[in-house]
Amino acid sequence: MPWTLGNVGHFGIKVRDPRKSARWWVKNFGLRKAFEFPGGVAVESEAVTLVLHQGKPNPKALSHVSFHLKSLAERGR
Repeated sequence: MPWTLGNVGHFGIKVRDPRKSARWWVKNFGLRKAFEFPGGVAVESEAVTLVLHQGKPNPKALSHVSFHLKSLAERGR
């Protein structure tokens, strides 16, 4: 049986300066800082998390997108 995809959980993009980019998203879109990790920062709203990875920006591509599942048990199907 196929998985039932839910809402987008998060997506990632590459940026030159994750901390600077995070401040821009917070200031201009009202997102809040969720967490930092080596080489990146995540900002979020109630609906989605944006993961900002340090790297060469590519406006034609996203780093990755995740979808919420109804439960983790669905992964094993």
